[in-house]
Amino acid sequence: MGLSPVDTESPDTEVSVENPGGNPDSFLNLYNRIIKAEEHSKASNQEVIRSYYNFGAQMTRRFDQYNLSYPKRVAEAKANNEAIKQLSGVSETAFGKRKERALRIYDLFSCIGTDKIGRIRSFTAMTISKLSPEDIDYIIVKCIS
Repeated sequence: MGLSPVDTESPDTEVSVENPGGNPDSFLNLYNRIIKAEEHSKASNQEVIRSYYNFGAQMTRRFDQYNLSYPKRVAEAKANNEAIKQLSGVSETAFGKRKERALRIYDLFSCIGTDKIGRIRSFTAMTISKLSPEDIDYIIVKCIS
């Protein structure tokens, strides 16, 4: 399989040489802009993943609370209805897709640790949510061993 959504290598470093000419088209400026954009992209990816994780955690908590008093299907329906009521204007289809992504991300990072979100470099929330159960199991085994 060889999947590894967390990168343990050190990040690229920005070239910190000053560009005295100030030419915006110089290789130095263009290179530094790439590095800054990549860093911004990584931080944004991590923020989206954390947001999905938190959404999945809250959905799981609400389901668990309802599951104390109701059968599984009823508990899930009640948790979904509660969330959809708060998300006025969001279609059930859109909610369902985001909930599914959030639960997959929550399941993965609740097993391997939320600290691993900070090590994500190139994978997006969408990429992680599309991992197969076998891929997720592989990642979990690699991370906890």
